[in-house]
Amino acid sequence: MPRPFATAIVAMSLDGKIATRDRDDTAFSSRADRRFLNEKRAQSDALVVGAGTVRAGDPPMRVSPRSLLKGRPEPLRAVVSRLCLLSPDLKVFGAGTKTLVFTCEDASPGARKALAGVADVRVSPGSVVRASEVLEALGKLGAKRVLIEGGGELIWAFLEEDLLDEIHVTLCPVAIGGQSAPTPAGGAGFDAATLKRAKLLDSRREGDELFLHYSFRR
Repeated sequence: MPRPFATAIVAMSLDGKIATRDRDDTAFSSRADRRFLNEKRAQSDALVVGAGTVRAGDPPMRVSPRSLLKGRPEPLRAVVSRLCLLSPDLKVFGAGTKTLVFTCEDASPGARKALAGVADVRVSPGSVVRASEVLEALGKLGAKRVLIEGGGELIWAFLEEDLLDEIHVTLCPVAIGGQSAPTPAGGAGFDAATLKRAKLLDSRREGDELFLHYSFRR
């Protein structure tokens, strides 16, 4: 069975930040960017987000308006959380099918049990959740197109395993600064010999924002 096609989507400041030093990603999100995000969600079979992004913004991870789905089912929702430290009251565990939570053996049994009633908790062996495990599980559930919504550590996990097929970047007309402000890809990073090259597929301007579409499959 072929693995799902993986696309990342991020809104980024002029200085390469996806949120402020306080991890607020709403300060520079435009209406056009939010509309584009929901359009890409509607075209996807599954949405994947990191625990830090969920805790910071408490997004419901649903398509809005629902008319964008054009009769398609709402995409699956998945959260990657190594330690499973998530409140059951978060919106991502609200209405709709049960959200998947990918965690690992490092998560305490108590933390896993706290989410068992509101989520489908999947436990990976070892101390990390591998991107390949996430894609494999979503593929078995019928997902063919997966949208990765960040944050930077999650996007890095897919880049590190060479599992990210493409990325949409909205370049926003704002500077954020701050050494602790997150970037589109965190992790250990590549050295000069192993940089991940991409090819520009499309670009457009809307107001003062640039919408860029890159493929990692050259």
